Amino acid sequence: MFKKIYTLMILSAILFGGCKKDNVPSKLASDAFNGRVTATIENEDECTFVSSVVAVYDAHISSGTLYGASFAEANYRNGGFTINLPTSGIYDENMMDVADFFEGELRISGGAKYSEPDARVTYVEFLAFDSSDYLRGSFQYITPDQKTFAIFIFADMDVTVTGGTNLSVSLKEGWNRLYYSTGEITTKAPKDLVWVFSDEIDM
Repeated sequence: MFKKIYTLMILSAILFGGCKKDNVPSKLASDAFNGRVTATIENEDECTFVSSVVAVYDAHISSGTLYGASFAEANYRNGGFTINLPTSGIYDENMMDVADFFEGELRISGGAKYSEPDARVTYVEFLAFDSSDYLRGSFQYITPDQKTFAIFIFADMDVTVTGGTNLSVSLKEGWNRLYYSTGEITTKAPKDLVWVFSDEIDM
């Protein structure tokens, strides 16, 4: 079963080796895009009840109430959705220092280097709602073996993040896809990613 991974894996601890200058590539791959996300759901037969998709920052449930900042919304139809993430008007309270994201949210350690330490970022996850506006699950962009998944992240300036051989990130100003797997965080896209629906909600 596909599991909800944004909350679980973003908060999971992962240790990185010390930074080794010899291992920092001369040119890092980026996966910047214009904010338009088009998804065809691999297991669409499991989410026929979904009516809309909302891109949310800091999604969490407290006392049965869903909290978070909604960035964009789209209809779910014909087994997929297209959603346009905002490229401007993202409020400061929905941003965090780049180091806080990598060292706090992703919990890396061991000598990460930031080309622009003042850079700020935010990210979204894609939540699925039915026609009665009940949260029914989420959508993830993930490899079929479930070992690597994409995080959709916005940066307010170009910044690179490096450390050892397992942290090679190049974020461009605007929206980017970041790829997270056990032992590696990169902006070089893996092959064969698919969009899937998960009805597991753990926030």
